[in-house]
Amino acid sequence: VPGNNKFQGRIEFSTLARFYFGHRGHVASQVFINVSLQCLNIASIIIAAQVMDDTVIAIFHKTCGVSLHPSPGWLCTSRTSSGVSPFDGNIMLITAGYLATLAFTIPLGLLNLDDNVYIQVFALVFLFVALGNWFATFFMAGMQSVRVPVSGADLSDVMGNVIFNYGFITTVPSWINEKRPGVGVHSTLAVSVITSCLIFVSIGWLGGMAFDYPSGSDLLSVIVSSPLSNKFDLVMLYLFPPVILSLTIPVFSIVVRYNLLQNKVCNKGLANFFAVVLPWLVVIPFMTGNGLMIVIGWSSLFFTSVSNFILPFVLYMTAVKFKQDYHAGRVTLTEDQKQIIADMNIPEVTTVSFSAKVDEESPLINSLNHVSAPLLPGGDAERSYKALPEWFFFSRTPR
Repeated sequence: VPGNNKFQGRIEFSTLARFYFGHRGHVASQVFINVSLQCLNIASIIIAAQVMDDTVIAIFHKTCGVSLHPSPGWLCTSRTSSGVSPFDGNIMLITAGYLATLAFTIPLGLLNLDDNVYIQVFALVFLFVALGNWFATFFMAGMQSVRVPVSGADLSDVMGNVIFNYGFITTVPSWINEKRPGVGVHSTLAVSVITSCLIFVSIGWLGGMAFDYPSGSDLLSVIVSSPLSNKFDLVMLYLFPPVILSLTIPVFSIVVRYNLLQNKVCNKGLANFFAVVLPWLVVIPFMTGNGLMIVIGWSSLFFTSVSNFILPFVLYMTAVKFKQDYHAGRVTLTEDQKQIIADMNIPEVTTVSFSAKVDEESPLINSLNHVSAPLLPGGDAERSYKALPEWFFFSRTPR
């Protein structure tokens, strides 16, 4: 966005779509971005609630909830989930694990991203401790390469899982808005992606060789039911949902709220409802059975793939063409684009009024002459934009 070449202003992902695609593109991007993030939330809620119910069983020897079908009413079980959920075969309204996860994560979702930093750092440390424990368990179990063939019998869920696990791109603008000025964007993203890839491959390959997986099961549930489980394994596994999975939920909720509020889609109360509360209502039919794979498969196909892999590429190509057209004097800003620039939170000025090099004849200055925004305190238009720092402007020499 003009005037934000060093990320000094706050620009959310959907605001980029609004700037370059206009109103219709903005509406479509809001739908795809927010549904994609909420589907990630729903998947995390399902896994966290299911394993949390296992935790409740381990501590209290049973877990309870309200069943909707086939036997409506209060239902308790002492069976740990070897497959998907202790309540497998029932549609549950609420469970003890669901309520515990909800109580832990919703307050965090009402905070800002920078308020969650120390909690996320703690989660990262815990993750590496858990990974070390899992790798030790894999080697103790004895790995058999025959369990991981070159090609499986059913690959229908593979693409959905791959897309789902790399569906983080929509959160990058929100992270850039919150990061410290000295943190490099490219280096941080490169290290994070490479590390994540190595972890995914190692866990999938070694974990696949170590255990047999019943239909609909996952790594956590298989280790819980393994004869190799000891107290430390159980502690690590039962802490994993609240510490790792549950802590991703407020992050995605916050990003959804940021996107809604910056573009004035709704007020803060409704934004908190859509971002923080709604996924906990939508998740109810999917909490037991194979609901997780249904959510991952369909959401990855329609929403996660578009918002994380197609939309960013189209945005980049559109932005490059816009910059080229600006340098050639072939474009002027629309009223909405002017307002987006004026609304950017640039610390060096009271309100953004101009975002082009000091050149009264440039098309960007001409297009911004009528932006209704305060100038620098006590000054006129010329003094205001001449006082802006060099980085505030679109470079007139293509880089």
